Amino acid sequence: MEAAKKRDIDDIANIILEDEIGHTYYPNRSVLVSKLEDAIKQEEIFSYRLDDQIVGIIWYMENGMFGFYSYLHIIIVREGYKSRGIGLKMMEFLQSKVEENNRKLLLKKIFLLVNSDNQRAFEFYTRIGYEFVCEFKQLFRKNKTEILMVKFF
Repeated sequence: MEAAKKRDIDDIANIILEDEIGHTYYPNRSVLVSKLEDAIKQEEIFSYRLDDQIVGIIWYMENGMFGFYSYLHIIIVREGYKSRGIGLKMMEFLQSKVEENNRKLLLKKIFLLVNSDNQRAFEFYTRIGYEFVCEFKQLFRKNKTEILMVKFF
């Protein structure tokens, strides 16, 4: 895992837009690229490479939930590389990064939202210790429901 660089923006944008997440939440490439530029400046995006190609990305905000807790914004493994443990490695990286950056907190947490239609992701997060908190109907998109999940460690 390495911090994404400005030169990676087009590749990261392609990975996001090729995935269902991209179609649902970023229908406009220019908006996505602008958000990626800001996130890279803040060192919020990390990439997973195989053979010098980005095959996975994780985008999180250190104080993105309630201005205090870490929030996982996006994790995507490129099609053709799924079910190889890459997503799990990226989530382990995230947890170690959060633990390292929040040593003074007595109760460490990571929050995330998952679309209720994405059963595969919901099951993955549950399997690695995330717990259901609540649902938000139409939080980001009409006729879409988001599930808030949290992991305590």
